[in-house]
Amino acid sequence: DLLPPVYALAYHDLYHTIKQADPTARVFAGAIVQPTPLRLQYLDLVMRSYFEQFGVGMPADGWAIHNFILNERSCDHYQNIQVCWGADIPPGIDAIDGLVLEIDQNDSYDLFVEQVRRFRTWMSSRGYAGKPLYVSEYGVLMPERLGFTPSRVNQFMNRTFDFLLNETDPALGDPTDGYRLMQRLA
Repeated sequence: DLLPPVYALAYHDLYHTIKQADPTARVFAGAIVQPTPLRLQYLDLVMRSYFEQFGVGMPADGWAIHNFILNERSCDHYQNIQVCWGADIPPGIDAIDGLVLEIDQNDSYDLFVEQVRRFRTWMSSRGYAGKPLYVSEYGVLMPERLGFTPSRVNQFMNRTFDFLLNETDPALGDPTDGYRLMQRLA
């Protein structure tokens, strides 16, 4: 929940502190909650701010994302949890809505895959092609009382595990890992 210039400064300081202490350490940029167009816009603002502050591109040995499937609507604007459930709007972005979903889409396999591919495409277009990508957190956040039974959640998780562990793409994947899109997951 940091404004882009603050994120850029904090990342810079932490990156260089870590590398100074251990030059072999691998530093990954902190995970966004989901790789939607709105959050990629936020990351672009972070990267622009990094360049403006330090005169170089943002170094990263890899990237990490969370891959939740959440509504992006401004709680400040709507003042209604039934409308603004999910991830809200990233700081520094002047928007009321981003990704607008129905709760039933919280386990959409197609959206899950789309977000991973979107982030890999973003990485490639920003000079991070061939770097590892980790999904450090994801899952189904909706409760059973809304229809997300254990069998439904397990089906989503098993399907996404198969995708994350096996999906390759010679244009987007990591060439040091058989062109897999994802190198680690939690």
